[in-house]
Amino acid sequence: MARGPEIVVKPLHVLPPLAPEIWLDILEWATIVPGLMDIDVPDPFDSPTTLTPNDPWPVDELKASLRLRLALVRVSKSWHAMTTPILYRCLVVRTKKAAERIIQTLRDSHARVREGSAGPPLGHWVHHLMIALPAHERVENFGAVASLFPNLQILTANSITMVTLPTGQYAYEGPVTTSKERPWQMSFLRGVLAASGKSLLRLCVGGLPYHDRVAASALLQMAPNLRTLLTLDDSLCPIDLFRPPKLATLNIHGSCNDANAVNEPFPFVRHAVLRDPGFYRSSEAWLRFLTFQGPSLTTLHLDFFMHGFAEFMRGDISSIEILCPNLKHLFIYFLRLPVPFSLIAIPAAPHLGIHFREPPTLDASTPLVEALLRAEFLPRQVVRLLNPEVGHMLRGYLHEDVNSELARAIASGRFGLQDHRGQGIGPLASTSS
Repeated sequence: MARGPEIVVKPLHVLPPLAPEIWLDILEWATIVPGLMDIDVPDPFDSPTTLTPNDPWPVDELKASLRLRLALVRVSKSWHAMTTPILYRCLVVRTKKAAERIIQTLRDSHARVREGSAGPPLGHWVHHLMIALPAHERVENFGAVASLFPNLQILTANSITMVTLPTGQYAYEGPVTTSKERPWQMSFLRGVLAASGKSLLRLCVGGLPYHDRVAASALLQMAPNLRTLLTLDDSLCPIDLFRPPKLATLNIHGSCNDANAVNEPFPFVRHAVLRDPGFYRSSEAWLRFLTFQGPSLTTLHLDFFMHGFAEFMRGDISSIEILCPNLKHLFIYFLRLPVPFSLIAIPAAPHLGIHFREPPTLDASTPLVEALLRAEFLPRQVVRLLNPEVGHMLRGYLHEDVNSELARAIASGRFGLQDHRGQGIGPLASTSS
C-alpha cells in the first residue's frame, strides 16, 4: 500500500503576527478572576457567582492568576514590556512582608521615571488595590505610596485575611478592626483619595473614621464619581454620610440612627445590600432605608451573616413586598440550614436567589425541600440556588423520586428551580433568566 507524504509538525517559535493590543486583550482574559475588576456588584442572575457582595475574594483563584501573570512577564523582554500592565492591574497585599516589597518596588519605579526612564511608573497601571492584612500587622509607612495610584478605580481595604477552609469556603482569619485601632489605614485612605479620588468608582473598606460622620463624609466627598460603596464597619451608615452623586450600589448595616439625616432617596441607587448587623440589633435602619429607597430598587441582597438573626428579623422582612414594589431580583444569604420557611416565602420579586455560606451536606435535602414546599411563591417564580452543591443535591433528590411533592409542585408551575448557572432543575426543566 502506498504511503502518503509524511507530515512534519514543527514547533511554533514565533507567535502569530497580531497587534500588541490584541495580544494584551487575549492575555487579560487568560488571567482574569471573575468579578475582580467589576465596578458594580455582579447580579447572580446575570453571571454565575457564589460570592456575596461582602465576601472576600477566593485566594486560590487570585494566586493562580498571579502565577500566570508572573510567568508571562518572564517570557522575554518584549513580553515583559507588553504584559507589565496586566501584572499590576490588580495589586493584592496580604502580608506585611508583601506590603514592604510593594512599597519599595513602587518607590523605585517612580524614582526611575523621575530620572528619565521611559514609560509610566508601575503605580500608573494599578486599577484595583486590595489590602487584606491581618489585624495584628502594622504597616506604618504604607501611606508613603498612597499618591502613586493616579488611575485607581477600585479600592478594597478590609482589615482581614482571606483563608481557604478544607470545605472550599472562605473565612476571616482576623477580626475587622476599627479605624480608631488602625490609624495608618485612615492615613492611607486619605492619601489614595487625594491622588485618585476622581477616578475611584468602587470603594470597599473595613471601616471609615470610627463614629465620626464628619470625617467619613469628608473622605467620600473626595470621590465624586463613586458608584459602589461597601463597608464592613457598622459604626457608620451611608444614609447618615455625604452622598456621592453617582452612587448606584451601597450596603446598609444596623446603625443608621441619625435622627437629623435626610430621608430622601439616592437618585441612582437601584442595587442595595442589607447586611446582618448582629444578634438582636434593631432592624430600624433597614426599614428606614427601604421606606424612602425601596420604590427605586430593582435588586436587593439580604445578607444574614449571623445564624439566628434571620428568625429575629422575620416580622420586618415581610414588609419588603410593600416597600419594594419594583423589585426584580431578591437574594437571601443564610449561614446554614435549617432556615425559617417564612423568610423564603417573600413574594416580592419574580426572581429569588438563595445562598448558604456553609453549604448543606448531601443528606440535608429534606429541610430545604420542606421550606420550599411551605413557601408562598409568586406564580412561576424562579428560585435560583446559588451554591453548586445545593443544586446538585436537589437534582439527586428529584431523580430518586420523580413523583415527589416537590416534583409535582415544579411540574404544575407553582415555582421553578434553577442551579447557580441558571439551568433548570426538575420536571420540564429549562433555562431562564
